[in-house]
Parts: sequence; C-alpha cells; structure tokens
Amino acid sequence: MFSSTYAVFLSIDCGSSSVKPRTDNNSIVWVGDGPYIQTGEAHKVSIPADIPGFDSIALNTLRAFPTRKKNCYSIDLDSKTENNTRFLVVFSLNNTNNINVCLAQTHLDNIPFISALEIRSLNSDIYGYIPSEYPLLFQFRDAFGTNKIVGYPEDSFDWIWSSIGPLSNPSPLRRITSDSPSINVSSTIDKPPEAVLRTALLLFNSSQDIAYSDTTNVTGPLFFNAYFSEPIKLNSTQKRSFKLVVNANQDNSLFFPENPLIPPYGGALELHIANVSTFNSFFSLAFFRTNDSTLPSLINALEGYTVGDKLAQGTNSNDVKALGLLKKSFSQLQDWSGDPCLPSPYTWDWVTCNNDTDSPRITALNLNDLGLTGTLPDFSAMDALKTINLRNNSLTEDIPEFLGTFPELTVLNLADNSFLGTVPSSISNNVNLKFTATGNPNLSCTPTSIFNIDPASKIPPPSTNTNAEPKIPSPADKGKIFLSIDCGSSSLKSRTDNNSIVWVGDGPYIKTGKTHKVNVAPPNISGWDSRAMSTLRAFPARKKNCYSIDIESKTKDSNITVARVLVRASFYYGNYDNKSNPPTFSLQFNGNNWGSVVTTNGIIYYEVVFSLNKSSNIDVCLAQTQPDNIPFISALEIRSLDPGAYGYIPADFPLFFTERTAYGTNTTIRYPDDSFDRIWSSLGPLDNTSTVTRVRSNSPSIKVDVEDKPPKAVLRTTLLPLNSSHDIFYSPTRNHQFRLHFNAYFSEVIKLNSTQKRSFDIVVNNKQDNSFIAPKNPVIPPYGRTLEVHILNVTIFNSSFSINLLRTNDSTLPPLINALEEFIIGDKLAQGTNSNDVKALGLLQKSFAQLEDWNGDPCLPAPYTWDWVACNNDTDSPRITELYLNDLGLTGTLPDFSAMDALRTINLSNNNLTREIPEFLGTFPELTVLNLADNNFNGTVPSSISDDVNLKFNATGNPNLLCTPTSVCNTDPESRIPPPSTGNTDPESRIPPPPSTGNTDTEPIPSPVDKGRSSKTFAQPIIILLIMFSGLLL
Repeated sequence: MFSSTYAVFLSIDCGSSSVKPRTDNNSIVWVGDGPYIQTGEAHKVSIPADIPGFDSIALNTLRAFPTRKKNCYSIDLDSKTENNTRFLVVFSLNNTNNINVCLAQTHLDNIPFISALEIRSLNSDIYGYIPSEYPLLFQFRDAFGTNKIVGYPEDSFDWIWSSIGPLSNPSPLRRITSDSPSINVSSTIDKPPEAVLRTALLLFNSSQDIAYSDTTNVTGPLFFNAYFSEPIKLNSTQKRSFKLVVNANQDNSLFFPENPLIPPYGGALELHIANVSTFNSFFSLAFFRTNDSTLPSLINALEGYTVGDKLAQGTNSNDVKALGLLKKSFSQLQDWSGDPCLPSPYTWDWVTCNNDTDSPRITALNLNDLGLTGTLPDFSAMDALKTINLRNNSLTEDIPEFLGTFPELTVLNLADNSFLGTVPSSISNNVNLKFTATGNPNLSCTPTSIFNIDPASKIPPPSTNTNAEPKIPSPADKGKIFLSIDCGSSSLKSRTDNNSIVWVGDGPYIKTGKTHKVNVAPPNISGWDSRAMSTLRAFPARKKNCYSIDIESKTKDSNITVARVLVRASFYYGNYDNKSNPPTFSLQFNGNNWGSVVTTNGIIYYEVVFSLNKSSNIDVCLAQTQPDNIPFISALEIRSLDPGAYGYIPADFPLFFTERTAYGTNTTIRYPDDSFDRIWSSLGPLDNTSTVTRVRSNSPSIKVDVEDKPPKAVLRTTLLPLNSSHDIFYSPTRNHQFRLHFNAYFSEVIKLNSTQKRSFDIVVNNKQDNSFIAPKNPVIPPYGRTLEVHILNVTIFNSSFSINLLRTNDSTLPPLINALEEFIIGDKLAQGTNSNDVKALGLLQKSFAQLEDWNGDPCLPAPYTWDWVACNNDTDSPRITELYLNDLGLTGTLPDFSAMDALRTINLSNNNLTREIPEFLGTFPELTVLNLADNNFNGTVPSSISDDVNLKFNATGNPNLLCTPTSVCNTDPESRIPPPSTGNTDPESRIPPPPSTGNTDTEPIPSPVDKGRSSKTFAQPIIILLIMFSGLLL
C-alpha cells in the first residue's frame, strides 16, 4: 500500500468492473472508475498488454465513448486536499476543486477510449520556474544509465523514467554505477529519484563527447531538465567539466550554462534548458568537455516537455455552481461533467455560452423535452442568461419568482408543464420578455395573453445527438428533407437560430476544403442567420469540390417520396482571406451547371428547384473558373417541396429563382411562416412620396388552396395604389436575355359590397411588339382565398420588361398584388453518369481511403470530371472509359468493379495491391490497356488477360508474380500509360497519396502522443486521441 505525505495519489483502472481496490507489482493501488464517470461503455481488450513498467491488468480494460461529443472524468479534490498543489501532466489547480479529464471525438468512426488515468500531487514548488498559469506537456523522460523503467516506488511522484534499452555490442557508450553510499537530491528543485542518479551514461573513449539528437513533430519550442551526478570520487588529478551546446553547427545553436557543468559526487545537479527550437523536426544536445577536463562528459537523466497555452480560467464559477444545483435536482443532468463551456467546440449540449471573456458565461439554458419532474432549484446566479427553455417537462408548483429576476433574459418558455398558481408580476410586466406558458392547465393567467406574450415564438429543443452526422430535426412533414448546413462551422452539435431553423456543421457532408472565419462581420439582414454567414469553407485545391447529401437515408422510413427539392446556396465573402477581392467561380448541382457566382461584399444567394427523379443524392459542387479566384460557400439549405409544387413545369427541367417578393410586408418572410422556407423579400418601408400603400386583409382566415402554396403571411397584406383610378406598373431591368417566368399571387383584402368590384388584366410588355395578356380572363382576387396566376415566357427587350396590372372598365377598385415569384427555366437536367459506373466507383471508394473524399458526379459537367477518371460524354448518361489509380499508395485487394464495362484503360501501377490478379480484370470487353506494374500481386496471370492479343498489359515489378513465359508480364514493354487529360498541365496537381489519417485536407488535433518522439515507442502504443483538462485543449 502507498503511504505518502502528498495529498493525492490516485490510479483509476478505466473500464474495470471491480468495486474494491487492488495493488499492483509496483505497490500502486488501483480503483475502478465507477465513482468518477457515468457515461461510456466498459470493454476488455482482445490482445492483452505486456509492457514493462505498466500494470497489465489496468491496460486490459478500457472505457469507450461512442456517444456525446465530450465525455469527462471528474475527480473532486475537496475531500482529498486543501493545498494548492501541482499535478501531472503538470498544471496548477489554483482555486478549482476539481480535475476534469475529457475525451472528445474529432474524426468520424474514431471512438475515443481510455485505459487508465493517474493523478499525483507534486510539491508546491516543483517546476516552479514555469509560471503556474501554464501547463507542462511532457514528451519523454529518460534515465540513461539504467536498462529498465524506473517508476514508483523509486520515484515517490511516480514519474515514469524510460530506459534507452540494452547497449549494442560493441558500443562506444558505457553505463557506470555510482560508488557513493548515498545521493542527496535536496539541492534540486524537481526532485529526481535517486535511482536515476545512481547510474550514468558516458563514452569509453575519454577524449570523446556525448551527443544526443532526436526528431520530433512538435512545432513549438522544447524545454529540458537535465540531471547530473558524479559516479566516482575523483582524486586531485581528475576533473570532469563540460558545457552543453544545443543544436550545434546550426543557426539556432545555444550554449548552456555560462559556467561549466561539474557533476557533484554524492549529490545532484539540475540544469534547465529552455526554448530549444527544432530544425526540420530535428534537435540536438551535445556535451563538450572543457579544455581542463581529464574525464569525458556524462549524463544521468533527461526530461523533455513543451509549455502549453495559458490555462483557461474556466466557466464563471457562479454559473457552474448554479448548474450543480440543477444537476442535483434532476437525474437526467447528473452525468454531465467537465467544463460546460470549454473548450468552445465542446460545450454541453443543453447550454449556450458566450466565450468572449476569460471566464465564459452561460447565456442559454435548453432543458426542454428532458422529462424533468418536480420543482426548480434557484439558479438565479446565472445572471447572464438570455434564454431559458423548460418546455415539455413535468415541472410543478408555482412558477418561481427568481425566473423574473434575470437582467438579460429575453426568452422564457415554460409551456407544457404542470405549473400552477399565477404568473409572477416580474415576468408578466416585463415588456422585453418573450414568454410562453401555454399547456399548463392549472396555471391562472389574467389576462389570458400572459400565457404567451410572443405567440409566434417557436423555441425548438436542443440537439442531444452526438453522432458525427447529427439527426436533423425536420420542420417539414415526416419523411421530407429540411436541412440547413453551416459551412465551415466546427461545431459538432446542432443549434437553432431566431427563425427556429436548426443548423448543423458541414463535417458529415464534405471532406475537402479549409474552414475560415470572416474578418468583416456580416450585415444584419432581416431573416438571415448572421452566425451561419460568419464562417465559410473555401476550396484552394482541386477543380471541383462537392457537398454530398444522401437523401435515401433520410426518407427510408417514410412512405413519402422526395420528388422536388429547393436548394439554396449562400455566400458572404467577409474578406476572410484579407485580400479584399471577392472571387467569381462556378456553382453546380447533380452534374448540372447552376450558374456563375459573382460574390460581392454583401450576402448573395442562389436558389434552384429541381426533381430528384431516381437519384438518392443531392450534390452541390463549387468549381474554380479563374486563377486566384478561390471558390467558397457560407451556407447550404435543402428543403422538400410538395410533389405537385411548380408542377406545370416539366419535372426534367430545373427552376432557377431570381426574386421572390411579398409586396404588402415591410419585413422578410421565411420559415416558420413558409413551411418550405422560401425567402420572400420586402420592398422595404414606403416613403412619403409613394403612390402606393399597404393594406392588411380583414378576412378572419385565408384559404391557401393553390398548387404552389404561398405562406399565409404574404397573403394577409397587399400593395395597391393610393389613387383608386390608378394602375400598378412593374418594370425592372435585368442584365441577361433568358426568358422569365412568374407566379403572381392575389387575395382580396376587404369584403366587397354589391356595388364594389376589383377586376384587372395582367399585360406583359405593354405597348411592345412582344406584349400579351396573361391570363386571358380578367383577374378577380378572391376574399378569404388565394388566386395563383402563371405568367410564362416573358422576353427581355433592351435589358427591361414590364408587367402591368390594368383595371378593367367595369372595375370600381384599383388592382392589387400580394406576392410575386420570378424564375428562369434551365436546360434539361442531366441524367448523370451511368449508374453501374457510379456504383462501381463507390466500391473503389469504400476499399481505398485515398478515394473517399471525391463526391459529386464523376463525369459531369464535362469540364469538371474527377481527376482520376476519363469519360465519354457523347451519350445522355456518360460512361467512364479510363481509370487512373496509379501512384496513390493503394493497399490491399481490389473490389470487383467489372460493372464499368466501358473501360478502355486501367492504370493501377505503383501501389501496394496484393493477392492474386483478379479474374474480372480480364472481362472488360473494351479494355486495351491494363497496367499493374510495381505492386505486390502474386500467383499467375489469368488466362483471360494473357491470351488477349489486343491488350497492352504490364505487370513488371511484382516480385511474387509468376509469369510463363516471361513476356506474359509485359506485352507492351515500351508502353507508358499517361495520366488522364484533365485540362491541368501543372505536374503538382496530381492526386498525392493521403496521410495515414485518410484525410487530405485538415490536420487532426495533435495529442500528447503525437507531440512525442517518433524514435521511442512501446511495442503496443497506448494512444488517447484527445485529452482536455480544466477546459484546455491539448
């Protein structure tokens, strides 16, 4: 058993089911992790661990975390210590009473896990030369004179000192053991154990010096503690004296210290080496003898570490204490631990934080739909709250008075609970508060309106789904798609904007590009979510980059078929690249050209409505069309429409919407007023000189029974002339020559008496050669109902056109208009690349990580084929004719892609493909070139290949492949299979092999293991993907 004066010595066996402690071979007591965490799944490993110096029992179990974006161990120190102590990985606790160690998922299908967690107190002054507000991230700790690992109990702090292992034979180095009866370490600050000082490493040749060099992938400066102790009692003629040179013979070389190092006999000398920079990932420490030294240099032990970013202060302590009260009151919240706000991408799912200050504040509390029962504790200390959502629980008794005391509160939703009594005056009298308490049958409200001060407010529940691809709440009907993607957002959880629209990050839908934040804040435009416009994803590489949304997976449980969709792409430049040069590029969908995006300093968006037909995917692609014009996108929104929507346009033609105006309103209208989330712009405020006015309908209800279903909000108001004898003229300009099409919507705003009549004609391009009347009969707006008029094939003359609403002779009232949609009909939709070819490419992408991030149609539009295919676009459904997968680092076996039966060329050279050459490679009827050179195929060449006299075949460079006769391995020795022509002659544009992570665009978050030395590893490395403590991301 361990007995120490130090405050904490805790070893947690993660995933262990044991409830009683056990003691390992190093006399360390291990306990199960049950008291410290309530989430995750316990597992036993399939391959037992046997690593010297480590407890194999602790490493044979683990806890994995397949759910939630962040899972935390929480160790309460109140019962263990009252001291201000330092811990390893070393950081100061300062005033906190908890240690939180969290694991978070950073890559798809990479489930975090942990095998062991150990916490040790250190002396309060240890590593004190590093300011206490900075953490020390240890990279290695070597005891050079030993050939075994040194740990507890030799080191009372339980540092793990590795050995460089047995010395080679012969070796220029030798180990020596001290002949001193004892070694006093009291003169050192960091108290190395005597066991690492009893032995030293030095050279056999006394005239030579020790040079220590290594490589590291750490980008910041390195710090070292070197320890020295003289192993022999020197006589008067002996002297050991040396200096340290860091990065000798480099521009960044340093000399330490000013005075020579003279190791003390029976004592210890500690040397601090700070801010060592690396050169091409390399650093060196050389110990050079001084001129008067008679003995060679030596070293006993060395610690290497980096200094992390300044420690976060953590979420405001008042907020944390108030959250603690909520957790104690409701069991549904008890297993949430760690800092609620930090690090910022990993906030708790049911809070929103303002991280603009050193100590973040919680601004929103979303505890709706959690099944909470009982009464609310007083959490009024959270005085930065702006939103409290407690809807749809079973909360009881009176509404607490404290809910009316939050100074910043603007939204309070208590709907659908079991509150009783009356609404406190501090809530009902707050004119700035949007308050909802409907669905509380025992709550008395006088007046009734107090139940809902803002009846239009729709506060959705927070997302509690922590999968890498979040479940998308659909405001539309079940089985339809309502997806809002915040492009460039790093958030793993969904969020809800002021329009009750749920936004998700774009990670699950694209694997290429780089995320950015804008440098110029987006303008505050009615109806737009400024947060979505604050980030973007840019695409500096590849000619085409695509978002891919699998529709089939979102509708497979429903009988409703997604027939027609609206897709909206939004762009806000915001000078993200500090070039003040908004780019121009191409936008595409499902293999079709959408248009040329000409970005500005404002927000622009493009909308297309099209039919999916048999496709199960929506692909939205961005392509570079001009040098130095990098494509980007800020938001992507996809909405299902009714199957009959815009049905008068054939389903194989897309509709490109250019304007949508609600004339009677002065604000933008979209979801939730429009269930399809079409954006209806306003003309804005009318000035004093205006000849038109807005009028609101006095009909108690408006029936919308037209096929395109405009929202009632655009029909409740209308625009009409102030002078009843005037007409309405609409004559804008357009800078294109496409034919325009319009949907006009009308609804009578007053109930007419027998003497009144409103009747008018719609005359297009009045008094022009191309004028016409649509429809043929006069328009008579219905009261309490809707009339939709289609105005098709409007031609533009000298960049202008006109739509005139002209009273008929028998009309007593002027014309009116409620809303108008303008669109262009595009070219017939492409059928897309042959489905058999696409499915076969899917098999290749599933087999090889290097291909996974290619999305969109592989062949269309024609200038933007994938880099590693060539296509024949002479048919409605293009065929892939050439496959270039050479030099990509592919490993393993080939899947059967024989369905691509139009292939003429297959180049798989210079990879690491294994096993026998598949028979299917000889079955392609059009194949003329097959290059399998420089792989690891074995066996024999299939006769279907070797007997094909029309095939140029090369399989040289496969050492285990049997060829009889030899010529069978190369039927065209002079052939050089070129890469496909992609219109890019830059030799560096070829697809490089991806890094081992399979991700070619983003660099994963480094862990402490990543930062360590590549030359020192265990037989089975234990890796924690992500470690967080006290809100700091390592």
